[in-house]
Amino acid sequence: MHTFPVAYWGNNLHKANCLGWWSFSSGATLTDSSGNGNSLTVQNAGSGNQSTSSGFEGYGWNFGAGSDNTNLYTAVNSAFAPSTSKSISVVGWVKLGGGTSTEAYNSIFGLGPDITRGSGGYAPALTWQIHANASSVYTSAQLVYLSGASSQATSGAPLPPVGSWAMIAMGWDAVQSKYWSWCSSSLTAKTLSGVITLYAPPNPRLQIGSIGSTGAFDQCPGAVVDEVSVWNVPLSIAQLQWLYNNGSGRQYSGLLT
Repeated sequence: MHTFPVAYWGNNLHKANCLGWWSFSSGATLTDSSGNGNSLTVQNAGSGNQSTSSGFEGYGWNFGAGSDNTNLYTAVNSAFAPSTSKSISVVGWVKLGGGTSTEAYNSIFGLGPDITRGSGGYAPALTWQIHANASSVYTSAQLVYLSGASSQATSGAPLPPVGSWAMIAMGWDAVQSKYWSWCSSSLTAKTLSGVITLYAPPNPRLQIGSIGSTGAFDQCPGAVVDEVSVWNVPLSIAQLQWLYNNGSGRQYSGLLT
């Protein structure tokens, strides 16, 4: 059975292990608060896809339900590539709206969405998705990864609630060779079992919202995201709960130096 790693420095975290932090605190300014220079770029922003003052902490970013090919992404950065010896974690706050989607798979976070597959769709190395059923109602969440460059596998993830903020996290634990996901709404973690063949994306980047331009990953759930961060360690349960901070969340300034 997979066990989460012990906290490296107790329950709290150091700025040195944060690869990027985006708080959207200045409206449309999508700069990286960590000082690592990983600013976000807006792709195909349209109606309902924009900065909003109704974020978790001040401003956030709103995605309209079912928005095609609309996302925020960083430039290619090798720091965002998991490897057999390098762990990575992605954390963020999300509030699902009451809107629905006609797309079965709606992406929130993704790493390395650079692989063209099928009818032109893009598959990421790792992505967190919200599933909508035939009635366009959000029913489940899943973590999707590539097992090798051409094989895709999925596993369930905790489903964030509709209409209230939740902190979600996903990552790759290089020590135990496991992908994992976590959600504050259930305070539980899920991991993928079995042998994992890691696929390290050749053009790694963080992507928030839809993954790619067509295919199964091209739409966003109706959601607002805020306080997104990427880490170079497999976060422990204690560290995730420290970031969650009893529902109040922490900002980059609260990390240890």
